[in-house]
Amino acid sequence: MPRPQDITPTYEQIMTQLLDAASGPVPVKKFSEEVISLRISHAKDPMQAVRNQLRQENGRIFIFLNAEKLLPLRLAMQGVRFRLQLDRDAINTGRIKIDGCLPSYLPREFPLEKIKFLDVDGQPIDFKVTSPTEKESSIFGTYDHKAWYAYLGAWFRE
Repeated sequence: MPRPQDITPTYEQIMTQLLDAASGPVPVKKFSEEVISLRISHAKDPMQAVRNQLRQENGRIFIFLNAEKLLPLRLAMQGVRFRLQLDRDAINTGRIKIDGCLPSYLPREFPLEKIKFLDVDGQPIDFKVTSPTEKESSIFGTYDHKAWYAYLGAWFRE
């Protein structure tokens, strides 16, 4: 069994660590070189391995501003607001399914409990997050799925 100090960090871990220290846009070339310096690679072309990983992580931990610069997702998403279209079912039940619409816009492993809802005036809306287990069906059969809802019933009644 390998000792913890013998385990090489993954590209994602190294990239996340470097991006956590960034305070603004980062040159792609410099970033790639830093990743190579922190990750032992046996690849014939380590830079190509980093470029492939950059393609996979684009939109998950950073975004490209242009071909030469990238920006950590936490900085790109500061102050972002999304407008939610409410359907009749959401208004009648007072709840919005947040695991279906928001995760594709949120950083990976973002805790859904940290989502904030604001009204048109920018005032916070009180709500509760609930996570009931629901039955889902797929071509592989039925399975249990933990759904995430924001219950806004009190705000709808105002």
